[in-house]
Amino acid sequence: MNPDPYSVSKETALQIAKRLIHYNVTNDLDIISSVVDVCKEDVVDYLKKPTKFKKALQSNITGPG
Repeated sequence: MNPDPYSVSKETALQIAKRLIHYNVTNDLDIISSVVDVCKEDVVDYLKKPTKFKKALQSNITGPG
C-alpha cells in the first residue's frame, strides 16, 4: 500500500498549528486540532516544549548547567 501523498507528518502538523497561533489566525484549540488533525493535548505539549533558542537564552541568563 502506498502512503497518501497528501498527508503530512505529525511534526509538520504541529508546526502548522504553532503558526496558526503565532500569526493570530486563531487560538481556539478545537479549531486548530481539527485543521491539523492532531489532538489538542499534543498541540499544547508541542507549544509548551522549549525551543533551542529559548534554551540558549535561559542558559545565557542563568549560566551553564
